[in-house]
Amino acid sequence: MAGTRKRKHALIQQLRDLEADGLVRRTVFDTVPPQVEYDLTDEGWSLVPVLTALYEWGEKRSARAGIAIEPMMG
Repeated sequence: MAGTRKRKHALIQQLRDLEADGLVRRTVFDTVPPQVEYDLTDEGWSLVPVLTALYEWGEKRSARAGIAIEPMMG
């Protein structure tokens, strides 16, 4: 359980950092239980082509090196 708690805390901190950097937007809904949603800002969306290119480079690089990688989830 401690590992799960640490991972949850790390995710929350990463989301807070991304929000502070203006890459994601946090929306809190007044519900029970509390609900929070995150979505990309325009600045966050502007990174998608860069990250896609980096991922594709990594796929090609791993293929050249003979290293198997798992596809992205999502």
